[in-house]
Amino acid sequence: MELKVFTLNCWGLAVVSRDRIHRIKAIGEMLATSHYDVVCLQEIWLKSDYELIKHKVSGVLPYSHYFYSGVTGSGICILSRHTMEEVFFHQWPVNGYIHKIHHGDWFGGKGLHAEYNRKCDEYQAHRVLQAFDTAQFIQMTSGGADLVILAGDLNTEPGDLAYRIILNVSGFTDAFNEAGETVQDMAATCESLTNSYTPTALLKKNIPGKRLDYIMYHSSSNLQVDLKSYELPLPNKVPECSYSYSDHEAVAATLIIRRMDDSEEAIVETEEPVIDIPYESPEPLDPKRIYLAEHFDDLDQFAKRWVKSQAKKEGISEDIAKYDGEWQIEGAGKDGLVGDKGLVLKSKAKHAAIASSLLKPFNFDTKPLIVQYEVIFQDGQECGGAYLKLLSQGPETQNLNNFHDKTPYSIMFGPDKCGNDHKLHFIFKHRNPLNGSLEEKHCKKPKERIEDAFSDKLPHLFTLVLQPDNTFEISLDRKIVNSGSLLEDFTPTVNPPKEIDDPNDKKPEDWDEREKIADPEAVKPDDWDEDAPAQIVDESAVMPEGWLENEPTHIPDPDAKKPDDWDTEMDGEWEPPLIDNPLCKDAVGCGSWEPPLINNPEFKGKWRAPLIDNPNYKGKWRPRRIANPEFFEDKHPFKMQAVSAVGFELWSMSKDIFFDNVIITDDLAVADHWAAATFDKKRQKIAKDSESVIQKLATLTNEYPWLWGVYILVLGIPVVLVLYLCCKPGSSASQSQEKEELRQAAQNKKTDEPTEDVEEEAKEEVEEAEVENPEDDDREKNSGPDTDEEEESEGKTEDHSPKGSGDGARKRKVRKE
Repeated sequence: MELKVFTLNCWGLAVVSRDRIHRIKAIGEMLATSHYDVVCLQEIWLKSDYELIKHKVSGVLPYSHYFYSGVTGSGICILSRHTMEEVFFHQWPVNGYIHKIHHGDWFGGKGLHAEYNRKCDEYQAHRVLQAFDTAQFIQMTSGGADLVILAGDLNTEPGDLAYRIILNVSGFTDAFNEAGETVQDMAATCESLTNSYTPTALLKKNIPGKRLDYIMYHSSSNLQVDLKSYELPLPNKVPECSYSYSDHEAVAATLIIRRMDDSEEAIVETEEPVIDIPYESPEPLDPKRIYLAEHFDDLDQFAKRWVKSQAKKEGISEDIAKYDGEWQIEGAGKDGLVGDKGLVLKSKAKHAAIASSLLKPFNFDTKPLIVQYEVIFQDGQECGGAYLKLLSQGPETQNLNNFHDKTPYSIMFGPDKCGNDHKLHFIFKHRNPLNGSLEEKHCKKPKERIEDAFSDKLPHLFTLVLQPDNTFEISLDRKIVNSGSLLEDFTPTVNPPKEIDDPNDKKPEDWDEREKIADPEAVKPDDWDEDAPAQIVDESAVMPEGWLENEPTHIPDPDAKKPDDWDTEMDGEWEPPLIDNPLCKDAVGCGSWEPPLINNPEFKGKWRAPLIDNPNYKGKWRPRRIANPEFFEDKHPFKMQAVSAVGFELWSMSKDIFFDNVIITDDLAVADHWAAATFDKKRQKIAKDSESVIQKLATLTNEYPWLWGVYILVLGIPVVLVLYLCCKPGSSASQSQEKEELRQAAQNKKTDEPTEDVEEEAKEEVEEAEVENPEDDDREKNSGPDTDEEEESEGKTEDHSPKGSGDGARKRKVRKE
């Protein structure tokens, strides 16, 4: 097949770019008559310009996306003949300086930082860091892609270090270089001699221009990609006009893409050696100790064992009640082993359920239970779970077509996340021996960090080991992250307390819990003035000599000129920008002068009587304790209801969750052998892939030793930010807000998993806060001035710093484009 790619920096800056409206219209009309498959446009500053182009090309490029985030403008637009599966953006670690307003990249730049001055390039380090970040980003997000294309204005010339980093580290092919000598006369894509917007000074020097706009591509080993053509497709001028389409030239390339057969693969040379880790579908070490061993590599066996739920959730609207989430068997998107497949939850924001019967029921008697499986959050995880349920043996679990959120289960185990709340669930259902009711018991939170498992997009191994002596261990990637006892480390506890507070006991009306009271005999002094202000005007202050009271701090720029294309009707009345008043540069100050405020020596604040010991204090009241009528003691909570099936019943806001190598056994050695044949090999491949990237970076550093500084900067910025965030004091308001967000996230989550543990933790934190901040009855005996009123007075104090007439934001008429 052929793929035609087009890129153009449209120079669509509002007000600044000449002939913008006419050029944008011409670009849209040109693309509407073209036959490109992918079009990449840069510097589409106004959304109205994007809408205009989108409308004109809707017949040939029906799919599009417009990135216009940032303080202002400089949007990037992608148009496609084919469906777009996903779009996202990546933020640079550095992108210019905020005080360089006239350059503007910090506020609205979307590509590598502009050069501005090649002889004294203050942004070279920024571009190099951005190039390195780009190469890393491409490698991390496109590992499993068949074809990757990088197109646009990269603000770097061939041979520059930034260009070499992108080309070499990412393994790209530059279409211009691939085209060879036949396109050497097309080397200038910016400031070319035939472009109407090239500055006259450069034209007089006959400087040929420079190449800043590129189409680069990289393919997987199973594709053969050849360059059919490379061209600068646009004429020098817009038809019947005196100006060009942009100050940049468009670049177009046609790629021929085809699959390689075995004979072609044998003769094609690849830039990197293919890292091949041999893989075979695992076999259990001891089949007799197996209750389920699923590697998902055999589609026929999968279809026989696993059943997709046809049920509906109860208590919600009909349009979202059905379990219509999509499940597929496929390989991992990246870092996968050849021939290894897994169960993938393809859809997001949909309920999905699938289950399989065990080879034989597991009875909780004298043998341990080991549950182990792999998860890859290939698209990260924002809100949703990847846990499994061990379904209880009984009539309600015989027909797995009806598997839903209320289907009885004995154990729920696995990762779950919503917002900043990261969990590794272990929940079991315990039967009350007195009344036969079932109650969920939630394991304490892990002591080790588990956050990375939700974001790094790598395979992770989750293991639960439950022993007949009621002890348990939970491991993540073979490392124990939680352990304890069913009797001691779950909420609510298995066994209720022997005694409880008497619910009918009430505090006597005359019970006084106040430890301190205001002294009733204290009298406010006669000279105590509660109305005196905290600050007063300094009557002794005089205006400094040389203060220019009649001069504003800012004045209109006398050298400013109204732009030629300024349209009063569309842009409003033009006003010159304000500049600092030169007369104020050496003066003590300008504008209206007012004497400063000083502390009032007569200020005392609101008077309050001192506190004394309360003679009627009886201490904190507590209800009396009585025997718990619901008390029981179960010393063997391990003896749960037998399980006969395993299932995933999930809802997630992220797609492509990859499950693999589920095993349920009563022998830990069997589970370890299973992981060695599967999970360990995947990690081994990832480690070797990482070595290849490091080798590339080391080779590049040998040529440019100062790149070590860039590497240190890349690693140092996150470290500094982490230290800053960890060390800065947090406000109680922000902590309260974060707790509220956690509660809200848990309430909004559309799974059946309970969240009592979060609520209880939040409650404990609130109680601790109350202990640390006692009520006013614990204040000091001798109260001084009312500090609250003093702070309030200070907060109301006006700012008497000089203000010129030019201060403040100017009102502008809204643009009509």
